[in-house]
Amino acid sequence: MEKDNERIRIRREKKMAEVKMMIRNPTTAEGTTVYEFEKQGYIFVIKNFTEGDIYVGPEGSEKTGGILIPAGTAQVLTMGKTDKIQIIAKSASDKGVEVQCIRY
Repeated sequence: MEKDNERIRIRREKKMAEVKMMIRNPTTAEGTTVYEFEKQGYIFVIKNFTEGDIYVGPEGSEKTGGILIPAGTAQVLTMGKTDKIQIIAKSASDKGVEVQCIRY
């Protein structure tokens, strides 16, 4: 039983390593960026490295319908299965925003 569990864990880790699970992009002031993953996920970690607020939602969402993440903070988001996360940033930043898909 223990060997079977170990084999399953190794296969899962190998599978996850093959799929790009993290994307970091710079932001532009009042610009919209869509982060597209290879697989649909439903739990994401969003890290805001900018000096302004960001609004996060599914692709095509409006600023008012997005979740606000203040500057220099991070948040875990659970949403319906999607492979595209939209970020609207208030300020430009070379460090930008990092999105990690942690469950798919």
